[in-house]
Amino acid sequence: MPARSLPRPDVTRGAAAFLLVLLSALGFWNVLRELHGGERAGQQLASATQAGYAVLGLTAAVALLGRPRPWVRPVLWGWAVLVTTTGGLAPLVWGGQGPGAGIMAAAATAVVAALVLWLAGHAPPGRAEAIERRITGFHQDEEGHWVAELECGHGQHVRHDPPWQVREWVITAEGRARFLGTTLRCRKCVEEPRGRAPT
Repeated sequence: MPARSLPRPDVTRGAAAFLLVLLSALGFWNVLRELHGGERAGQQLASATQAGYAVLGLTAAVALLGRPRPWVRPVLWGWAVLVTTTGGLAPLVWGGQGPGAGIMAAAATAVVAALVLWLAGHAPPGRAEAIERRITGFHQDEEGHWVAELECGHGQHVRHDPPWQVREWVITAEGRARFLGTTLRCRKCVEEPRGRAPT
């Protein structure tokens, strides 16, 4: 039976890079549009944070699409801080709204930033990501969550926890049987190798 694989971290990194490019383009466009309109200090600060997140976003996107680099994580966190700050400042300095609107806008922007950080976090920068290993069986942990038993001897949770993780196949014995022989990316093989792991 040929090995099938579950969604790879490359896909989530690509989605993060796409969102970073999209938001950076929006940031650059707004900076160019506001270039001569920012007369007050708050507006100039918002434009500066916007330019900053646009540059950091493009830098991180390029790095996510290439080889993993150890400096990507701090760049992403810097981007997240700047994009959230910009989101909170915009209603205050450009829209003349009160602090409540700024807080709400910052919270909404922080959710988008958290999504990008989560997507980008599927591939830890600066080291080997993981090694493909076949699923040889399943068992439940002490909390009743399903764990895939991998050929290397490591286990990996395969929870069905909608909307965060949708794996309806893990609920039934038939579904789990269909996924025997598929592969998962085992990070533990990189972090703590075991002698019985095939090469």
